[in-house]
Amino acid sequence: MHYFLKCAYFVFDLVLFQYENFGYRSLIRIWKSDCQGACTGRTIRKDVEPIAGVTYVRADVTDDDQVKAAFDHVMELTGGVLDVFINNAGMGIGGPLEFCKTEDVQNQMDVNFMGMVRWMGGVICTMRRQGYGKIICISSIGGLMGLPYQGAYSASKFA
Repeated sequence: MHYFLKCAYFVFDLVLFQYENFGYRSLIRIWKSDCQGACTGRTIRKDVEPIAGVTYVRADVTDDDQVKAAFDHVMELTGGVLDVFINNAGMGIGGPLEFCKTEDVQNQMDVNFMGMVRWMGGVICTMRRQGYGKIICISSIGGLMGLPYQGAYSASKFA
């Protein structure tokens, strides 16, 4: 997930944003502080009540064009201002590494590492131009130590 905040404006990428997870609970707490923001995700669930003040933008972090279009849309909404960017994009595959399909491991790296990289170009350029901004990348304990039967996941978080 990515959040952009402009309080500020905040965009939150919801790669696997399940609306009952850590990202959703964090988002609700942030919006209680009267911030405005945007959330991005490859799917936006219809069965959950939208949060007031949040603009939802569809974007798959594995698609360069969708990420650029979503970032440009958010920058249009914010007048080109970005105070905070929170990257919480992530997904996981499990099991012994020898049983993981190569394409699943590639997808794991594409979402967890390259997904963050795709956003950083626009985010960093905007914040540099402004002269301020905060970037928060939320990772996992799997980025500090290898987790049993989570070799591909841990590798993507170490990256």
